[in-house]
Amino acid sequence: MSTTVCIAPVRTLEYPEGGGHLWEYLNWALGLRAIGCNLIWLESVAANSHVAEVQANVSALKLRLEHYDLANCLALYSSDETSPLDAAAMGCMDVDAAARADLLLEFRYDTPLHVVKRFRRSALLDIDPGLSQAWISKGRINLTPHDVYFTTGETVGQLGTRIPDLGLNWIYTSPCARSNCRRAVYHRSALVCRRLVRGRRARASG
Repeated sequence: MSTTVCIAPVRTLEYPEGGGHLWEYLNWALGLRAIGCNLIWLESVAANSHVAEVQANVSALKLRLEHYDLANCLALYSSDETSPLDAAAMGCMDVDAAARADLLLEFRYDTPLHVVKRFRRSALLDIDPGLSQAWISKGRINLTPHDVYFTTGETVGQLGTRIPDLGLNWIYTSPCARSNCRRAVYHRSALVCRRLVRGRRARASG
C-alpha cells in the first residue's frame, strides 16, 4: 500500500508570483512521489480573506501545480479554527480529507496545533537551518510540536555548534533536488520518507 504524505508549505497560496519559492516545495513533493508516495498539498487561508481573492489564488496555484499532475492534490484549512471554510466550493480537499494522510510533513514551523493534531504522525522539515532555530529561540516563531524534527543543516544539534537545538533531537537530511535521474531524487527523498514511515509503523505495532 502506498504511503500518503501531506506537505504543508509556506505561503504558496498567498504568493502565487513566487516561482522560485514554489519550487523549493515542489522539489520535495516530486521527490516523494518519485519513490511511490501519494501527495496532498495543504495550504492555510487567513480567516479574514476575501472569497474572490482566495479563489483567484487557488486557481493560480492549481495552474502551476497542474504541470506536475498535482492540481487535484490541493487541500485548504482556515487559520482560525472558529472560522468555517468551504474548501469544496473552491475545488479543494478540506483538512479532514488531508488528515487521512499517513504523515504530515510541515515546512511552516507554525502550522496551528489544531491542524497538526488531526494527523496520526507529523514531522517538521527545517529548510532554513540556523535562522529558524534563532528565530524560535527568540520567540519570533512559535514552533508547533511534532513527532520528528528534520533539518537540512548539517551541524544543527551537533556538539560544538553555536546553533541552539531548542532541546529537540534534530535529524539531518540532505536537501532534495529534482533531477532527471530517478536515483538522485530517490536518494534525497527516501531518507525522510523511510524514517517517517518506519516510525509510524513502529508506533502502530507498539
